[in-house]
Amino acid sequence: MRLKIRTIDVLTMAVLSSAIGCSQKGDLKYSPEQSSSRSGEPDMSAAPAGLQLINTNCNGCHGTAPGSGNVYDVTNVSHLVSTGLIVPGSPDTSPLFNTIAAGNMPPTGSLAAADIETIRQWIIDGAQQGGGGPLPTPTPPPPLAPSYQSIAANILVPKCVSCHRAGRSQGGVRLDNYDDVRREVRVNNPASSPLYESIESGAMPEGGPVLPANEVAAVLQWIQNGALNN
Repeated sequence: MRLKIRTIDVLTMAVLSSAIGCSQKGDLKYSPEQSSSRSGEPDMSAAPAGLQLINTNCNGCHGTAPGSGNVYDVTNVSHLVSTGLIVPGSPDTSPLFNTIAAGNMPPTGSLAAADIETIRQWIIDGAQQGGGGPLPTPTPPPPLAPSYQSIAANILVPKCVSCHRAGRSQGGVRLDNYDDVRREVRVNNPASSPLYESIESGAMPEGGPVLPANEVAAVLQWIQNGALNN
């Protein structure tokens, strides 16, 4: 985030870059054969090339709920679209693509330029599912409420922590735990809170769409209520 006080680079997707527990390249990869053999997952062998790349490089940590950083079902296009990670036809407004294109995912290193272009073209072409077999049923996020747990699950984790977490605290800011988030807040004074100032002004998420009004309002109300760990 661009702040008057200091920068908080709140992410397009958060969470995609968190990839907790995925410290080795092998942890991130599944072959099409492995994916198709796992219960409840689509057969990736007939999937478009862009989706196969996502499966190969992301499904190991983001396959089943809750997933690393609360991102999961990354081979389920319906889930990607319904959660806003992919906007069919528009890679530039797709947080998942922006995170990959920026080199934040996979956490062990950026994909080759040709692979990034393949994913980009897949989104431009409509982000088709392809393949066969049953799709996982997406689990909706918890209802948005002016509480820390709700804000973390709906806003901070999916949109901020990939750049603001342990080992990647851009601008010296971490947003992956309550104590660090609390440092970006002035209790009962949203206007002086770096976190709120950045999202309310539209400066964050950087490179992505501004937060919707209901999310901004939830952060506002949480700070006005005392920014409790609730």
